[in-house]
Amino acid sequence: MRYSLITPTLLRPSLERLCVSIDAQTCRDWEHLIAVDTVISSAAERMLARIQHKQRMISQCPRPHRNYGNTCRHAACLRAQGDYIFYLDDDNYLADQNVLRDLESVTAAWAIFPILLKGNQFFNDPPGFQRTDTANLIAQRRLGTWPDIADYEADGILVERLRRDHPYQSLSDWRPLVVMPRMNFGDKWFPWGKLQNEFKLRQARVRSWGSRLKRRLRT
Repeated sequence: MRYSLITPTLLRPSLERLCVSIDAQTCRDWEHLIAVDTVISSAAERMLARIQHKQRMISQCPRPHRNYGNTCRHAACLRAQGDYIFYLDDDNYLADQNVLRDLESVTAAWAIFPILLKGNQFFNDPPGFQRTDTANLIAQRRLGTWPDIADYEADGILVERLRRDHPYQSLSDWRPLVVMPRMNFGDKWFPWGKLQNEFKLRQARVRSWGSRLKRRLRT
């Protein structure tokens, strides 16, 4: 199997749009692992019934973690069977029906590509912490699982680990492959969203530096 698409979710209505974009792909060599990290309401049950697909596996975490989807992504990575992992949040969606087909040209251990973030193209090369969203990349499953930690820094740790240890393929001249209508820590989510977003990112960077320093001291 070529792709394992992994989506942690709080069962926001946008999940259905993501699933429609995946189901429409001309490349059929995929599995979609959805990890539910919340209590399932009756309305959510109806949505889950609508998105049923023979290539889609829906599981529920034993208890809600509310740790930015990290535990759910980690658990889904352990179940994945695809050669490449593609991380998609439940408010993302694939830009057109040929995204997975076109990504078949990727041969490197991992690859980065543009996405459309709040209406603007988002892409940075070289990739890095605060420079690359996990929707900007696919990575071979053999490179390791998502960090199972309780903070927003997990995606930055993953990107930095990939950049340090493995060569990547840059698809800088490609069209945006993923649409991200808004940031998870944007002004539409919190009254002081912009300030909170900046605080979270700075806090994550400090913790990431601290973790690297601790690892070096141990060795």
